[in-house]
Amino acid sequence: MSDLVAPFRGERFADVARLSRLIAPPYDVIDPAERARLAALDADNIVHVMLPEAPPGRPEDDRYRAAAERLATWRRSGVLRRDAEPVLYVLAQDFTLPTGERCVRRGLFAAVAAEGYEPRRIRPHERTHAGPKADRLALLRATATNIESIFLLAPDRDRTLANAVAAAAQGTPAATAS
Repeated sequence: MSDLVAPFRGERFADVARLSRLIAPPYDVIDPAERARLAALDADNIVHVMLPEAPPGRPEDDRYRAAAERLATWRRSGVLRRDAEPVLYVLAQDFTLPTGERCVRRGLFAAVAAEGYEPRRIRPHERTHAGPKADRLALLRATATNIESIFLLAPDRDRTLANAVAAAAQGTPAATAS
């Protein structure tokens, strides 16, 4: 691929029939009521790892250890399965705009190298706050797993990337969720 973007061996929920009950939106748009709703959907909903709660009687900071323990349990019990080979994962999202217009947004999941801002290949899109950065870093350290994706835009003036992703999305999806 490149020195910046590469395929990776991801982990996925094994039971694709339950996928709609197992996924959640990005952590930073989930308020406490939504977190409770998602957690109640399924004991294996990703919100239990993404926004963990400390078990009763344990200090609040134990929530990261609880997330790591739950993730390890999911791996051992087969809730999650790791892909055998590194791949690029294509995602298609169908949605309706407030105007009623139906749209499809396509993208892909890939490993992206972390680098400073100086090369100007990856640029920040927003100012991030110390609290959320510390929280996500603590979760990353506890689980040794990147739980969430980061949304990036890439220049594609001739639509080469967009056309390749659209072509890949034409096949039968490995899983669907609503």
